[in-house]
Amino acid sequence: MLTLLNQYGGTPFLKKVLTAWHENVVEERDIRHYFINVTPEVLLKDQLNYMAFIMRQPDRIYRESPYQSAPLDVQVGGSVFDEVMVVLRKILTEAGVHRDFVPRMSTHIVEIAEESRAQAEDIVITSWKPVDITPENILRFYNKQRGDARLEANNDIYASRGYAYPFWTRIVRETQQIMFFATADIQEWSNLDELKKVVAQANEKVPTLKFEAVEASPLPQFRTQYVVPYQNGVPTRLFLRAARQFATFFDTGMGVDKKHEILRSVLA
Repeated sequence: MLTLLNQYGGTPFLKKVLTAWHENVVEERDIRHYFINVTPEVLLKDQLNYMAFIMRQPDRIYRESPYQSAPLDVQVGGSVFDEVMVVLRKILTEAGVHRDFVPRMSTHIVEIAEESRAQAEDIVITSWKPVDITPENILRFYNKQRGDARLEANNDIYASRGYAYPFWTRIVRETQQIMFFATADIQEWSNLDELKKVVAQANEKVPTLKFEAVEASPLPQFRTQYVVPYQNGVPTRLFLRAARQFATFFDTGMGVDKKHEILRSVLA
């Protein structure tokens, strides 16, 4: 999203779009309640802070109608949500965004706006402050989501059941980031050159992630990672969604190897 946004002017452009969107929605009697207790300032702050938590989807996803991701008690009627999206896409189009990019940009914007709306109505705290980012808290959170996670000796969290593919979560204090990463070994009869071919195919199929062929002992590994910042806090709903999507995208990347099966899946 950040790369796409920068093509149109970065933060000033985003602020202009969000302000116009908010103004247009609250002017309409039938849909104004969508932004109840949510100001343009809050919208912009959350968009900037949480942008990394919204992972790019396959292009076909953006051709479908977006859905409401806020909790059920915060959601509005379907016709109201549809009209809110119509307003946003109209503003983006009038602001000069190419029609091919409007669906993706509008979907990413509304996904974070849904988080803004949810937080405005939350009675229970659903975000972590930087001080809350500890291995123990993340472990407890994963296991409360009907998953199966364990704490490794180096304080990485390994999550398995409940996700499309097992992965690790690491807190990187130096950069104030949380890293998701996953790996798969190759078969003993394969080699690094064959792995690089699989990596190239995976990167073409899953542009969200950057897969790599990594030299490792005893065998090279298929690997990728994704990081989200925590210096401005972490919305737990978006964090869980990003974790699940990361596991799913890694599994999709592994899927390009079905013909040759040089990767050793832990799910086999």
